[in-house]
Amino acid sequence: MLFLRTATVVLIVMDRRLPVEQKMRSKYGFDREWRIPVIAVGVGLAFSVLSFSSLQKALLEKFEVIALIFPSVLCPQGLENQVSSFRLLTEELKDVKEIRPD
Repeated sequence: MLFLRTATVVLIVMDRRLPVEQKMRSKYGFDREWRIPVIAVGVGLAFSVLSFSSLQKALLEKFEVIALIFPSVLCPQGLENQVSSFRLLTEELKDVKEIRPD
């Protein structure tokens, strides 16, 4: 189970995108942030590392966290724009701070 968790995280955070991933992202908008966990759950169920009852229990117990994260996974471009806006705001505040020091 630890190996499956570690592999999932490493695959998600890896910077390099395979050509197949780039095609899927440009054509369908699907990225690895949602695809890899779904595949990991399938592998866990296939190799009996996970059971349907434990999966159901985890989904019910962690529903609030899943509901918070799920929209950001579906639309990562929106988050990138928000991060860019936040950086821009930070730069503007920094400029104002330089103009009017405390």
